[in-house]
Amino acid sequence: MKRILFIFTLALVLFIQSPLFLQYNESELEGFFNDNCSYMDIKSTGDIGSVKEFSKAVKDFSEKENAFVSTLGYDTQTKNKKETTHLYISGSNVPSFFNRYGITSEALNNTDENINVSLFNPNKTCVVNSFEELENKSLSRTYYVYPEQAGSKFKQYMTENYNVDFFTSDELIYIHSDYIEQLPGIALMIVALLVFFSFWVVSQYQANAVKKLLGYSDINILKKLFINYILSNLLVLVTFFVLQFFVCGIYNKWSGYKNLLFDSIRLTIPLFIILIIAETIFMFLFYNAEIKYALKGRRPFTLLNSFAAILKCITIFFLCSSIITIGTGINQTSSILKQQDDFEKISNCHFTEFRLTSGESEYLNEFEKNSSAFYLSLDGILMDNRDISMNRDYDQATDDITLETVFINSDYLEINPILDESGQKIQIDENEIKDNELIVLVPEKFKNQKEELYKSFEEWYQFARYVTVPTTEIPETERNVTVKLVFVQDNQTYFAFDTDVIELEYNYISDPFAAIVTKNNMDKSYYSNYVCNSKFYIYENEEQTLETILETADKTNIITDMVNVPTVHSAIDNTMKQCRTEIVMSITFLLLIIFIVELISTYIIKNYMEQNRKTIFVKKMLGYSVFNTFGKIILVVTLIQTVLFLVLKFVLPMPWNSIIPISICFLLIDFIVMLITSLAYQKNLTKNVLKGE
Repeated sequence: MKRILFIFTLALVLFIQSPLFLQYNESELEGFFNDNCSYMDIKSTGDIGSVKEFSKAVKDFSEKENAFVSTLGYDTQTKNKKETTHLYISGSNVPSFFNRYGITSEALNNTDENINVSLFNPNKTCVVNSFEELENKSLSRTYYVYPEQAGSKFKQYMTENYNVDFFTSDELIYIHSDYIEQLPGIALMIVALLVFFSFWVVSQYQANAVKKLLGYSDINILKKLFINYILSNLLVLVTFFVLQFFVCGIYNKWSGYKNLLFDSIRLTIPLFIILIIAETIFMFLFYNAEIKYALKGRRPFTLLNSFAAILKCITIFFLCSSIITIGTGINQTSSILKQQDDFEKISNCHFTEFRLTSGESEYLNEFEKNSSAFYLSLDGILMDNRDISMNRDYDQATDDITLETVFINSDYLEINPILDESGQKIQIDENEIKDNELIVLVPEKFKNQKEELYKSFEEWYQFARYVTVPTTEIPETERNVTVKLVFVQDNQTYFAFDTDVIELEYNYISDPFAAIVTKNNMDKSYYSNYVCNSKFYIYENEEQTLETILETADKTNIITDMVNVPTVHSAIDNTMKQCRTEIVMSITFLLLIIFIVELISTYIIKNYMEQNRKTIFVKKMLGYSVFNTFGKIILVVTLIQTVLFLVLKFVLPMPWNSIIPISICFLLIDFIVMLITSLAYQKNLTKNVLKGE
């Protein structure tokens, strides 16, 4: 039993520590800032006209309030380059967190050069800069102020002295070390740990009774029990930190290990305090001081069975949940594999990922202009499906026409051919399309709605073509548009190439309307939207290399907001890895649950036999069959579990074709385990009864 307690405690620690590892791996610096600093976004820099002026203002505030002000920037990540985080800082009150990286006030004052810091993730690095190096970068971004209480003073100082305008921001991407999603699993493991701890205390009854006969007091016995599980918990800690040491050595050669170790200890101490308090309560709850009671092998069977039954119900619930998760992961993986041939058509194409650092209108307008210029400077495939569902029913009277429309360019039609009414491939030369002309591919089945469709598209395009164009540039009277409807065969599919969508029905779009987008016939805000939402798949070839793409991003001034330009292949590969990881973790948790359930089953049978050992012995002597001896308890447990599975069928989203085989397999395994346990204990019980025990 002590081994089981050790394994469960170690599993609990590993389970709780996993989000901390993810935080370090994904967003080490952001995690600290969000947890320890005030953070806010600047909407407008007010009277400040330059980066140098802004840097001086921040420096003056830092010296006046003994504060530390910082902000983050990101470089583009490519296959051959690490993702670089730029940390811009001001102030001498450097948080102790940064001392771990060698970032101290002395180090900052003694050098004019940038400080390079290795992060926990071996594929990421950090460069520490002064605020003056924000030159040519937007000042409308998120700022962090340490200590936390200085945040309001920073806002007040910058607003009163420079008319800087702020708004609270929660836009930064960050994996918080919250444990909300883990709480059910943690609760299950703690309850199981306490139940098995109770079994361990009860198993010591006879040994404690003998000790009392030898003159030990209850205080000495309880003290010994207490020391035993304290030592067991310490052994768990040592084992965990040894495992962590070796894992970090393999992962990143112990880079950042001291930081992770410090936070692991800080996170683990409260857990062990809670466990020690809970185990102490359960020790007193189940400890028995009566020698005669203990020597006769009596135990609090009703209480133990109640705990075991409750835990078994909880674990079966988690068992079903884990199976659902595993099934989802397998379906997702299968779905991706089915789409692989389609994704292969553009596997070497790149798409863009951005991290916008402000919601201020001036910043967004500038980004819209620059990202539009980026789109117009490159060649690629456009496919904006606007999350159209396969199961839709177009109704001209009620539906927005654009909700049924995909936006593509002529390059898309080269890899996803669409046939016209005569069965010929649609071929469109974008150069022949006027700047104010929109061609829409329409399935034949909508021919009887031709006039309504034309009117709807014309009204939409009249707005969309000039949505951000000032009337001073093109008066409303001159904003004419032309819409051309081209009918195509029914039942044709447009593949969306959406790497974030796993369900087949969302990537395979049957019979939508398809608007042909050229480099001239849409408002610039639409081009920006395509780039920002990863709907533009950029070619990488001899004429347009990755270096060309990055140079274009630099020329159009979106390089500072761009964090990645992955290929479609790498995105799908990452999704597959995530699915596999989720399946492996779910299977591991499932095996742990099955182990808990079956262990509980053995203890339920054991307690039943201990409670009725003389009756069972008599039945055996009278020739009762195994079924007549143990059938009642096994059938009762099996029946209760069957009812529980039926209840869970209506609580959890499990179809009958899943719940039936799952419940049958589980009940069969559980029946075999209980039967084997009964036979094994019956053999030992016969010997004990004959000895008069």
